[in-house]
Amino acid sequence: ARLAVEAAAAAAEEAQWITKSDVPTYKNWINGSFVDSLATSSIPVQNPATQEIIGRVPESTASEVQTALDAAQSAFQEWRHVPIQQRQRIMMEYQSLLRKHTEDLAYWITLENGKTLVDARGDIFRGLEVVETCCNLSDRMMGETLAGISQTMDCTSFRTPLGVCAGIAPFNFPAMIPLWMFPVACTSGNTFILKPSEKTPGASMVSKFIKIMMIIGSHSLSAACRISSKSGTS
Repeated sequence: ARLAVEAAAAAAEEAQWITKSDVPTYKNWINGSFVDSLATSSIPVQNPATQEIIGRVPESTASEVQTALDAAQSAFQEWRHVPIQQRQRIMMEYQSLLRKHTEDLAYWITLENGKTLVDARGDIFRGLEVVETCCNLSDRMMGETLAGISQTMDCTSFRTPLGVCAGIAPFNFPAMIPLWMFPVACTSGNTFILKPSEKTPGASMVSKFIKIMMIIGSHSLSAACRISSKSGTS
């Protein structure tokens, strides 16, 4: 376990979702790019075991939130038309990569939340179960049909994507609860803006990073992406 944590820590040092400094500031991921926030104030992220300040989360501005929203709305216009089978296949690869990088996620949870590595792995596994469900979501996307509700009328319903969804996650389950949110929303044809807890943003950053690195075709943690702590990702 110690070697796994050390390996994850070394990989995290290469992450591009944070600025390189003694106390790094987390970036936002908006419209496919890492973005330094325009915020003039930030919230410290502390290691609960040592009280050391290990990072800062920008209090991103309203205009940055709007930029993320606009990007998500634009992406939705195409994503909604991607067949459910293709969206499910993305989740099949995503769950595989989450398994592969469980130790990376567990490292961030332990660092920021204070859970033991065993508890951190359990946090990830409970979220992973939902991602596995998203690998076969098509039956839940089916509508209903009722023939002959009157002499000249049948009733047919369809389930269609809603649009841009958003989630605000708490600090106590940094991986599980975000993984309850955006995989279901995105597999259903929506786009998503996630605001992780400002106390434990790391797990959300890494789990979203894994999804992005799957798209760009790299399985190295030195690739990198960033999820927003105050605005979001689309």
